[in-house]
Amino acid sequence: MTEKEPLMALIHRTDPDFRVCQISFDTLLAIQLEAEERSWATRWTSVDALRSQVKDGDVVLQALMGLGDSKSPSESHS
Repeated sequence: MTEKEPLMALIHRTDPDFRVCQISFDTLLAIQLEAEERSWATRWTSVDALRSQVKDGDVVLQALMGLGDSKSPSESHS
């Protein structure tokens, strides 16, 4: 029996897990690589695409999705 991946739900600015963080470019690359390895949706199609679109240096990152619960996304954010 395989374990299901947790559901992902949109994060809204009023949610307790809403975060905006300043991270290094290397951390952003690591996030992209992990997302690719796990077959998660990514903002960029590849690390090369990320490098061509994002300037090397500190980056502001806002999470758009987080672990959901058993409710549908619309129920969990009402």
